[in-house]
Amino acid sequence: MKVVPPVRWFACLAALLCLCGLGLGPDQIALVVNQSVPDSLKLARQYAAARGIPDGRIISLDVPSGNDIEFDRYETYVVPQIRAFLRDHHLDKKVRCLVTFYGVPFRIRDRTDTGAEKQELAGLRERLATALRQAAPVVQREETLARTLDPGFTPPPRVPQQAQIETFASRYRLANRAIATHLAAATQPAERQQYVTEMVASMALLGGNADLVDFAQPRGTPTSPDTAARLQRWQTLRDDVTQAAKELFVQEQSRFDPDARADVRRITSQYFGLIRLCEVLQSQIDYLTPGTTNAAFDNELALLWLSYYPRNGPWINPLRYSVTNPAAALTLMVSRLDAPDAPTVARMIDVSVQVEKQGLHGCLAINSYGYPNHLATNGQDEYAKYAMKFHDLGKLIRAAGNIPVVEEYTGYFSNHEVADTALYAGWYSVRHYRPGMSFSAGAVGYHIASFELLSLHEPTETGWVHGLLSDGVVATLGPVAEPYLLGFPPPDEFFPLLMTGKLTLAEVYWKTEPTASWMMCLIGDPLYTPYKTNPALKVEDLPPPLRAALAEPPENADSSSRPQ
Repeated sequence: MKVVPPVRWFACLAALLCLCGLGLGPDQIALVVNQSVPDSLKLARQYAAARGIPDGRIISLDVPSGNDIEFDRYETYVVPQIRAFLRDHHLDKKVRCLVTFYGVPFRIRDRTDTGAEKQELAGLRERLATALRQAAPVVQREETLARTLDPGFTPPPRVPQQAQIETFASRYRLANRAIATHLAAATQPAERQQYVTEMVASMALLGGNADLVDFAQPRGTPTSPDTAARLQRWQTLRDDVTQAAKELFVQEQSRFDPDARADVRRITSQYFGLIRLCEVLQSQIDYLTPGTTNAAFDNELALLWLSYYPRNGPWINPLRYSVTNPAAALTLMVSRLDAPDAPTVARMIDVSVQVEKQGLHGCLAINSYGYPNHLATNGQDEYAKYAMKFHDLGKLIRAAGNIPVVEEYTGYFSNHEVADTALYAGWYSVRHYRPGMSFSAGAVGYHIASFELLSLHEPTETGWVHGLLSDGVVATLGPVAEPYLLGFPPPDEFFPLLMTGKLTLAEVYWKTEPTASWMMCLIGDPLYTPYKTNPALKVEDLPPPLRAALAEPPENADSSSRPQ
């Protein structure tokens, strides 16, 4: 799995603050429809009216009406179009959740690498290796200077080559801080000037003009001709860096354009130094590297505001409750109102709103049977370990004693034998839906198995997403291709959070979903909070680690970190 790398400082033009706080509301939602499918817009209007979504929140796209959209069409049209709509309507700092509707494709096809892209990728790798070789002795020189001034200075430990970029950045910053601290206390002007000269030479290479502007701001009264001249030079340099940062941001928006990628490299090299150039080169390498680039449309759309990120595999979801990553500030929640047909979607909308007022009632049905007995390379049966999550869910809910629990681990429920099912969790029986439950109005449930959202609208579809929605579930999730176990929200996290009534469906999903830029798709009203009026679990019933998902957001969290 791809771990989310540090968000590049120039991606936001502002400090990255966590926006994943609680309390998703109608004013934080925008709706995405397919302009060529009349039911898509009709359903969006129905949902907007039902939930009080403000006017001017419907984003109409010219996209295919089938299951799939080409990678290039998503990159060159969908992303720019949605970004432009949100910015033009001053919603980029407000919208935290996008809702895609019936008629919008739910899968992005694999990217087809061109010969030119393969050649560019080879060149980027060669240039990165060169840049790292250039940076290494300069970083070491900075650390040597820091030790000269402060014998107690200890640089960070060395790391494997693949983590060199982040390590160089931290080593450089740490040495710089140590040097600056001792220079401020220096009493011998000549000695101080010598060290300043050495430090500035390293900064010019590693951090570029951007770092020099921060370091070399003139002090003193501008009435002195010398000070006034230095102030003017500094101001000119500062203006140049500010303009370069703005141009850099513009070019980053066209990550699909090789000329724009070249401009990003040029500007970074000219103004922002070797370390940031290495970061840019690595980001573009990640972006162009072949691999599994097909994904769920919605799971990819969550990263709308990020410029460069790897597309060749799953990311750890920055919004997951157990993850601390500044990319959360740029990550959107995405949910889908979709079903085998438009009338089913309309019913889902109406039932969700109505049940939320009354409270969801019924049992929890758990059906974990038939998992494959494959041994992982470490000798542990990963499937058996995952199966225990269903057992743990049952234990937790039985201990609370607020709703009935029906469990079956030796066979599949069949013939709607479990009545009044409010919540359902099960797994395996790949693309073979087994109608074992009769669902309460407003039921939520999902089945862990591969390819369960391979298709949705075909009458002959046999997958679990199609089956659950057809049988009355109003909220579910599923993969558009092979997700592996890492793709699913663990049932012993998803359902307990939902049952507290503290979070909306979208918040529960995005706090427990492990991946982004991957295969999973949430279907249901993102604002649906089925246990709002009648919680089935108390916060204190949750395992202590899971309670972190309900922690209050930082007081200083705001939306100033969204791209301008």
